[in-house]
Amino acid sequence: MAGPNTFSRAARQVLLLCVDPAWANAARLAIDRSAGESLLVAESPQDALNRLVKPSHDFSHLLMEPKAAGPYVGDLLGVTSGEMGSQVKLILLGEAAGFAGRKALAQAYVPADLEKCLHPAAATASSGPPTMSTSDIAVNFQAADVECRFQPIVRLQNRRAAGMEALARLRHPDHGTIAPDQFIPQIERAGLSLRLTEAVAQGAMAAVDPGFLDRHDLFMTINLPLDVLLFPEALTRIDMHRRTVGIGAHRILIELTESRPVSDIPPLASAVEHWRDAGYQVAIDDMGPEMMNQLDLFDLPFNVVKLDKEVVLRSEANALARSYLQRTVDNAHRRSLSVIAEGIENEAMWNRMRDLGVEYAQGFLIGRPLPASALPSWLEGWSSQDSLPPDREPS
Repeated sequence: MAGPNTFSRAARQVLLLCVDPAWANAARLAIDRSAGESLLVAESPQDALNRLVKPSHDFSHLLMEPKAAGPYVGDLLGVTSGEMGSQVKLILLGEAAGFAGRKALAQAYVPADLEKCLHPAAATASSGPPTMSTSDIAVNFQAADVECRFQPIVRLQNRRAAGMEALARLRHPDHGTIAPDQFIPQIERAGLSLRLTEAVAQGAMAAVDPGFLDRHDLFMTINLPLDVLLFPEALTRIDMHRRTVGIGAHRILIELTESRPVSDIPPLASAVEHWRDAGYQVAIDDMGPEMMNQLDLFDLPFNVVKLDKEVVLRSEANALARSYLQRTVDNAHRRSLSVIAEGIENEAMWNRMRDLGVEYAQGFLIGRPLPASALPSWLEGWSSQDSLPPDREPS
C-alpha cells in the first residue's frame, strides 16, 4: 500500500471514475484546493477516456474502480499505466466502505498496473520488463496476443492531423502490455517477422473505421522490416486484409524499419517499386547518421523519409545533430520526398523542425500511442484551437 504522501501537492487535476458513491465522497474530502488540486468526476468510462486523450488535458491521476471501467478497462489502461512515459498515474480503488478524508484515501491507493491486478499470478512478478527468450517467443507467440496502438502525426505548417502510426504491443498473461523493444528483437530472431507484421496490419486495419481515414484525410503507417518488405507474399497478404476492410491503398504508408542494414540495393529498389505500383506509399524509417548507404537509399523510389527520434531529440542541444538533420531534409526535398520528424516533445522542437522544412511531426507533444477507440476524441481535442501548440503564422 502506498503511504499518505502518494496524493501530494504536486498533483494538478484528478479524474475519478467510480460507481461507489463512498469513493466520490472520499475523493472530494481528500482534494486540497488550497494547493491547487482539483477533482473531476467522469460521467462514464467513455467520458474518462475522451478526457484523458485530449491534448489539452492536465490530469495527473486517474482514480478508478475497475468495475466502473467495464469494457473500457483495456483502453484506460492503455492511455495511463499501459504506455511508457504516460503523465497520468493510474490508481486503482478497492472497496470504499469506511473511507473518508485525505489520509484514508491516500492509504487506499494501489499504484499498480491494472492487468497485474487482474492476473493474480503476476502479483509477485518483478516490476521490471519481462525477459522473453527467443525460444519462448517461438513456442508461445500467437497473433491473437498482438494489439495495436496508434500515435498521431500532424502537419507542421498548418497543424492539421495527417495520419497515425500503428504500433505493436504484446499482451502477456503475467506482465500485462509489453512494449515492442521487449519482444520484437526476439520475434525477428525466431523468424516470425512476417507473422507479426501480418498480425499488426490486420489488427490495425480492422480497428480503425476506413471511413474515419477518408473523412479526415488521414493515412496509416505500418512498419515492415527489410526481410518482410523483400518477401513477395507480404504484399499479397497485406493487400488482402486491406481489401477486406475497404481501406484504399493510398491511405497506407509502409515504413521500412531499421532493424537490419540494407546491403543490397537493387532488390530493395525492386520491392519498393512493387509496393508503389500497388498504390501504397513507402517510407525510410529512422533515418540517422548511423544508417548505411543513405545516399543510395535516397535515390530509391520512396515517398517519405522519417527522421530518427534520437537525432531529433539530440538536435535541441547538439549543433552536429542539427546540421545532419538540415542536410537530410535538403537531400529529401531535392528528390521530392516528404519528411516526418519523430520525437517532438515540446514547442521548441516543433518550431525547429518546421524551420528546417520538415512537413510532418510525431511525438508526445502531439499525442501518445492511443487505442483506436480514443482516436476520434484525440482528433476533436487537437482540432480545437486552444489545444494546439503555440505557433507563428505560416510564412
